Amino acid sequence: MARLELKGLTRRFDESRAAVDGIDLAIEDGEFVVLVGPSGCGKSTTLRLVAGLEQPDAGEILVDGRPVQGLEPGARDVAMVFQSYALYPHMSVARNLGFGLRKRGLSKSERAARVAEVADLLELGDLLSRKPAALSGGQRQRVAMGRAIVRDPALFLFDEPLSNLDARLRTQMRTEIKRLARVVSTTCIYVTHDQVEAMTMADRVVVMRDGRIEQAGTPMEVYNRPATRFVAEFLGAPSMAVVPARVSRDGATVSAFGADLDVPEDRRADFAGLAAQTIDLGLRPEDIRLGPSVSAQVEVVEALGVETLIHVVLPDGTRAASRIAPGRAPRTGDRIEVTPDLGRAHIFAPGSGRSLSSPPEHQPSQTGDFP
Repeated sequence: MARLELKGLTRRFDESRAAVDGIDLAIEDGEFVVLVGPSGCGKSTTLRLVAGLEQPDAGEILVDGRPVQGLEPGARDVAMVFQSYALYPHMSVARNLGFGLRKRGLSKSERAARVAEVADLLELGDLLSRKPAALSGGQRQRVAMGRAIVRDPALFLFDEPLSNLDARLRTQMRTEIKRLARVVSTTCIYVTHDQVEAMTMADRVVVMRDGRIEQAGTPMEVYNRPATRFVAEFLGAPSMAVVPARVSRDGATVSAFGADLDVPEDRRADFAGLAAQTIDLGLRPEDIRLGPSVSAQVEVVEALGVETLIHVVLPDGTRAASRIAPGRAPRTGDRIEVTPDLGRAHIFAPGSGRSLSSPPEHQPSQTGDFP
């Protein structure tokens, strides 16, 4: 295991914009950290800088306190799993797994023992004689992971490794990668644009935007208490509905979603401090419920089994989603009433998008126990 520290890390590909813009980040021994963000945010470039595939224009990369930014990739004791698998097509699974060990000078018996150990861990024992063309996508990904594990590196780097898999395999491999990370107890950095992967796999999520770190924290910290509107809208499926809102002079009501809404007692202090101001108000789908408050027209109904998502248009033209229990769904085109729960509202500063207030933490409902 190893501790990784990035200090003022910067990489520019042209003068107009930094792909990675002075980021500072510490990743502890054995931690599984996911870098997540939209395309072009700098997450893959950050990973390539750590791996040594790119060189920084400024800043430091320290592994257990040792600067490595001047070292070649092979001297950094890192292993990288790519989106494309990067297997040798003319080699068997066994030779793919053992290739790096041969380059490091291990004896034939040592290589065989290590390959057998990793093949058993990844359930590849029956596939060792096959070549990559004879494997499924999930099997190829396991071989790519095995080739990294067999080296016993200080750091595991994953660059969107599940992007080429179908939905079922992605779910399966998410669980597999997380299980393996616990078994091998190695520090892992995982890059993805998929917020579901980030939320389900990470010990800590690092949300990136325009080459900078927007927020870092545990998945639930970042979901429940987003530091900015960008983080709030990026994490969550469907995304949070954020609209302009006007707080009354006494902070008791808010004009939003085409209606005047009462502020619950336990949030009065938050809104009273913003009296007579315009804010950006955000609500997640689970906090827009069926109930007599605001008229809405149903645009789309998504029946997902354990829950149903209703996509609606509100009187002010806002499009929002409501998460409800199965069996209660209206039909597309119906007029319904919904109740935005201001007790669960997030408040952001217009313009900067900085969070001004998040709802108090609460225990999630039991399965199926939602409106």
